[in-house]
Amino acid sequence: MSRRKDTKVARYTRTKPRLLDDLHHLLNDNKFSPSFKFHHIRKDFLPSWTGIDENAENIAHMNNPFWSEDALTKLNENVEAGANDDREKLNELQHDHIVRILFFEEVLMDLVWKNKENKNLHVPKEALEFLFHHFGIGAMVTEHENQQKLDCVPYIVTRGKDKGQQKWKKKSHKWGMHLGFFDPTHPYYLNPWARYMDSNITMYKINHTTKQKEDLIYSDYAFDANKLSEREKNGYLYWKNIGTI
Repeated sequence: MSRRKDTKVARYTRTKPRLLDDLHHLLNDNKFSPSFKFHHIRKDFLPSWTGIDENAENIAHMNNPFWSEDALTKLNENVEAGANDDREKLNELQHDHIVRILFFEEVLMDLVWKNKENKNLHVPKEALEFLFHHFGIGAMVTEHENQQKLDCVPYIVTRGKDKGQQKWKKKSHKWGMHLGFFDPTHPYYLNPWARYMDSNITMYKINHTTKQKEDLIYSDYAFDANKLSEREKNGYLYWKNIGTI
């Protein structure tokens, strides 16, 4: 991997297996500094992963298979108001990493610092595969959902000049995720849609070829170690054994 600055140029020309190969090399190669690794993890790998499908086709926005009910409503409103290009159609809509980027940053950079201190540490490929295949999902939501509803709770001000007004305060999260995401006894455990479940957001899965949509069932994504392949289980146990999940 070279120290290139034009990562956006290659973002949609790499397949997911290639992205994992690049990330595997980046994390395990000590000639790259922690700051260099952090930059590429945040600005290159994560946006690239959730922005493409298995065929490396761009699904970051209009072709994304996951849309909230409110996002679809807003999209239709934009079209009815005369929006022509994608930029206009996507007004007040955002691409959300359903498992927050902060989670990946904390998990991966923790490994980077351990790798800096322990030259013999090796991050196995199957661990990265488990992390990204299970949690690296992007969805289309409204700005309100992304900036407030997903990560905040409303409350009514009881005193002062703003008394009676509704405002928002941050939920108690760890690395941007609901605390139940890390609790093996909680129904949200390792379910990538934990934030959406907690916020009661209705989601749809859309087939852009057939133009059909179906309700997204959050329970379909419930974590079950018994359903993992041997390789997936090895990846899961790597994170489990080092105390990440």
